[in-house]
Amino acid sequence: MQLTTADDDELVETCLSERRLLGSAKFGKYTVVRRRDDLSNGTTCVAVGSAISTYGRMRLFELMFAVRQAGEEVYYCDTDSIMTSCKLSDYPHILHEFVSDWNTQTPGAALGSLKNELDADLQKKRALPPGLHEKQFNTLYLLGAKFYCLVYRDGDITHKICKSKGYKVTADQPLLERNYELMCENMDEIDELFKGGGSGTQTPREQCQQLGMLLNRQLQMPFSKTIMLDVLDNEMKAVGWRVRHRVTERLFKPVYHKGIVEQAQGCKIIKPFVLTDLGMESLDGTGEVKPVRRIVNNET
Repeated sequence: MQLTTADDDELVETCLSERRLLGSAKFGKYTVVRRRDDLSNGTTCVAVGSAISTYGRMRLFELMFAVRQAGEEVYYCDTDSIMTSCKLSDYPHILHEFVSDWNTQTPGAALGSLKNELDADLQKKRALPPGLHEKQFNTLYLLGAKFYCLVYRDGDITHKICKSKGYKVTADQPLLERNYELMCENMDEIDELFKGGGSGTQTPREQCQQLGMLLNRQLQMPFSKTIMLDVLDNEMKAVGWRVRHRVTERLFKPVYHKGIVEQAQGCKIIKPFVLTDLGMESLDGTGEVKPVRRIVNNET
């Protein structure tokens, strides 16, 4: 990946001519170019990087196992964090194993130690003094992998973490809690829409917006793998290389269509849900649960 100024297409032209271009998108004053490149082994060791990230994931799995053994919930995990109902200080053996510097002013700063992300974020805002507090989010809208919204409210203090992988946040395209709330409320209608249903009086785009789904305008260079094929050489020589960025509109839908998980196989199917400090609401809506904490692994 390489950065260049937005009005400079020389790098893109060079990557095209060398058959190295993978994609290009403009972000304000800059253009981000993804290209194939040779990796020098002189200063790089892939095995060491893989071992470090693998060890970090193993530690997170050990934490999840300990949390479940303690009878607490794990709602979501990523490569560097988990979301859980567990307050680690309620289980000293877990706290001491996974937060070795828990009794310092900056718990989670030591290598191999985990941190409560909400504590760290509030301390950066000077809304919380240093030390271990184990603050908890009040609401979690969980719609899929890297697609969620965490909300903390306490008096005049509000802190939100909204994630949607690939979404370009701008001043006129923010990620809003209300969108996540609407998507959770309208999940059945969204699923039906993408199965071919929906209203005949509205366009699919209008229906998506009405149901709260995220639409994101991005300035990109449409690109196809066929541009890398030699069969296009004659055509390219005739018309020349051309770089055109255009505005595309990307839809982010919280619907899983990559496969079917059978309940009979012993897998519990978790549908998107809203988790609040009053319990679990909305889609599968069964059982009382505790508020959520996001615990981050500094090693990954």
